Amino acid sequence: KSGDNKPYYFLSIPDPIRKQLKTNLPKPKGYYLKPLKQTKQTDYTFVDSGGIQSCLPIILDFICKDEIKLTKSNSPKVASLVQLEKLTDLEAFFPDMPDSEARHLRMQLIIDFCLIFKEPIGQTAHKFPKAIQLLIDRLELYQDNPLINYLHHVKGWYQGNQSIRGSFFQSILSILRELPDQKWVSINQIIRYAQLRDIELCPINPLEIITLYSPVNWDGWGNKKKYLKPEQADTVITNPIVKAAFFLLASFGLVDLAYDKPSPLSQSIFDSLKYVRLNQIGNYALKLIDEFPNSSQQMPPSQVHFDDSHLILTVHPPDPRLEHILGSFGKRIGRSRFKVDFASFLSTRSSREEIEEAIQTLRSLTDQPLPTVWSGFIDELLSKQQCLELDEDYQVFRLSRNDEQFADLILTDPVIQNIILLVQDHRIAVRKKDIAELKQRLSFFGYLF
Repeated sequence: KSGDNKPYYFLSIPDPIRKQLKTNLPKPKGYYLKPLKQTKQTDYTFVDSGGIQSCLPIILDFICKDEIKLTKSNSPKVASLVQLEKLTDLEAFFPDMPDSEARHLRMQLIIDFCLIFKEPIGQTAHKFPKAIQLLIDRLELYQDNPLINYLHHVKGWYQGNQSIRGSFFQSILSILRELPDQKWVSINQIIRYAQLRDIELCPINPLEIITLYSPVNWDGWGNKKKYLKPEQADTVITNPIVKAAFFLLASFGLVDLAYDKPSPLSQSIFDSLKYVRLNQIGNYALKLIDEFPNSSQQMPPSQVHFDDSHLILTVHPPDPRLEHILGSFGKRIGRSRFKVDFASFLSTRSSREEIEEAIQTLRSLTDQPLPTVWSGFIDELLSKQQCLELDEDYQVFRLSRNDEQFADLILTDPVIQNIILLVQDHRIAVRKKDIAELKQRLSFFGYLF
């Protein structure tokens, strides 16, 4: 009975009959995704504003060069997350929170999914529009669901032979295509929309949830390893992972989000999501529009600055294409700054021809004469080439380590001393034309070689 003591009833109808009946019934509230007229105030409103366009090429460059340090579970280490956040100045979801997971959440999501699609996306690292469309194409076909690793309040994944549904991202993207253009909708609307249209969003069969458990004392479950029940699937798994999916999409700049700070009682860090808005980059990635949206503010062309006192190159404004070129000369020390030295310049070059070609490329980056410190660096670099040459007039022999008397002879006999050149580690060098004379002198003492 209900609170007013009136009876209420439930009617269970088999799915095939229910689906047939639905076609003849009035559409319930929430069947269509309608934009909200107004939203409640939230702690955060996340709008990427194009930052991902300049940051993603840098992140992909690090990934393709295997410069990101990974844990044993192939997740990026915190040190790598911090390093890339400093280099890219990427806006975080929770910049003011002390919790490490919250503070680095956006960068971790980006790296995790770029690692999955490293090969195809890495080839488009410096063509952001193409890279972001390729990401969506691959995500729609992806059969696994790494987002389950972000649901820390649930354990037992991959231990109970759960069959991960391969349609999760396809379902999320199908919903994304139905969002009103650049209008806010609530996450509750999205979840309700999926339920009414039988869009399956639970990453596993709800009946298999009994193999999962909670390792914490959450919501009065009591002990430290409480196995879940099928009726908890929506609350414990589906809702958090759907919210996680929209944080993932926002990480790549495809949607805008409005959310609050996570509560200490929250199941997951994603629980505080309130509203979602599809933006123009999302429209382009989903191929709903043909042209990539350009910023209304026209940026001046990027230029490379050669420091007058130090071997430091700077690109301003930041330009992924130019940064990629400068990365072949020096080591990145800032968002668009590179420090050059002999080791960094020669790291990808092994011949004089390659060095001269690189110098020509370096000179072409500016229409001004190079500062003195740079001209001196180039002159010294060229003067140090071919510092070792193979001398084919000599032959090297190794002395037997077990014959000390022979070694003493080599070191003390004046005739032999005039023939050979001593080399370290029991080795001697002899001019080829003097080998016959050395053989003759050694035979005098009974030695042959």
